[in-house]
Amino acid sequence: MSQRVVGPFGKDTSHPFSLFPKRDSTAKVLTVWSGDGSGDAEGFIVIKGIEIEWFNGEIQKVYNHPQPTDARSSFEFQEGETAEWSLRAGWRIVRFEVNTSRGRSWAFGGNSGQLYPNIANGKLVGFELSSGWEVDWAKITFLDDFGDPHVGIAHPRPACPSRLNIKQQRQSRPPTMLLLALLPALAALVAATDIEHMALPSYHYGAPIQIECMNRSSETGEHIEDSNHQLQWIPFPICKESGKPLEFGYGIEGEVNCTIPISHDFFHLLEFYIHSDAPLSCRLPSRPPAEVTIVGETPPAQEHIPLVFAIAGTLQLSHMHISTHMNVLLHSVPKHHVHHHDSGVLDSAISYSTSPLSHMEGSASTKLTIGEPLPLRFSVRWFPTPHLPHSEGRVEWQGLGGHIYASTFFYSLVSFIAGVLLAAMYTLGVILPRRLKSRALGGATPLGHGLGNGWGYSKRVD
Repeated sequence: MSQRVVGPFGKDTSHPFSLFPKRDSTAKVLTVWSGDGSGDAEGFIVIKGIEIEWFNGEIQKVYNHPQPTDARSSFEFQEGETAEWSLRAGWRIVRFEVNTSRGRSWAFGGNSGQLYPNIANGKLVGFELSSGWEVDWAKITFLDDFGDPHVGIAHPRPACPSRLNIKQQRQSRPPTMLLLALLPALAALVAATDIEHMALPSYHYGAPIQIECMNRSSETGEHIEDSNHQLQWIPFPICKESGKPLEFGYGIEGEVNCTIPISHDFFHLLEFYIHSDAPLSCRLPSRPPAEVTIVGETPPAQEHIPLVFAIAGTLQLSHMHISTHMNVLLHSVPKHHVHHHDSGVLDSAISYSTSPLSHMEGSASTKLTIGEPLPLRFSVRWFPTPHLPHSEGRVEWQGLGGHIYASTFFYSLVSFIAGVLLAAMYTLGVILPRRLKSRALGGATPLGHGLGNGWGYSKRVD
């Protein structure tokens, strides 16, 4: 049986994943999740996740946005069983349909999109996918002996060689045994390369980003280590407003309120933070955790970026004054800088108190004692680049920029007025004299030589 790639189907959103075995095999169990689509697929049931278990025991999965309402279905292929495949796709992959050589059938997914019947007849090998919250796009690889490609699915074919080329190929053909010896090594190399270059996930717009902070001793301010001598990281204190630790939404700007209860230990930690004896060192995951799992392989390590909260205040004998308003600046690297709410990964971040010199009497300050809550207000701003903007003002979250400032509006208005004036001058100075030159003035004018009726003007008579 020959290997065959069909597709692509759906809409490529440039979030690539691959589901292929490291060693040659075909699918034994196909598990699919479906649920409500998002964005341009909102209101439709679409495919949201795929898992394959191959006959060699390997398992891989792509399922980036599980929801409690998602449905799940599995189909197990038997040894030597082939299947005729059809699917539905539109903006997303919508449905799979299978009819096997042993009279068994299986279908799962929604009913929207375009039907692609009989795309292949054989054994499933794997998928090349683009998957955000749903499975957006797919190419499917089969082992089959199907006939001509299905209409609408492009498969390039080599040109028919001439007899001379055939003769040259035969003369330069390496020994068959050598080719057979090299094929397994080449297949292993290609499989290893595919796994090594498998794309890691990115944050989607609005995705929650949890904050972890370094665990410190309230007595000395020193960091605390675990049994493996690794730094301990704990969640940010719980906010009264949300009932959970502080978090930011990817790409979402605005004001975030977080009122923190102050215990005896945390009060003493604040003393270290304000004196800068020990910083409030936190971290953010640079990207969400990978959802693709490979049996026998170590998952990729989670990377983090540092986020230091520079809190300003003054210590007194029985209390402290703290500036409660803090700016949070987050830099990201969108994947393509094309869409208004493009996905991407975190690059860097910082947070600092504003008006630190007026924390004793300013409106954005508080007098804090043990047992009282600390009302923090974070002004969150996102920069879709690691660099700072070249102009002042708020930077909106937009893929390529497109920010509108007062100067932009002024130049647009001046250009519009200049265009109107030029058009009026051309009309009065060129077009109107030409029109008047083609008319004769009436006898009521001072010249009195026209051929009109004595009133106004009339057409010239030649």
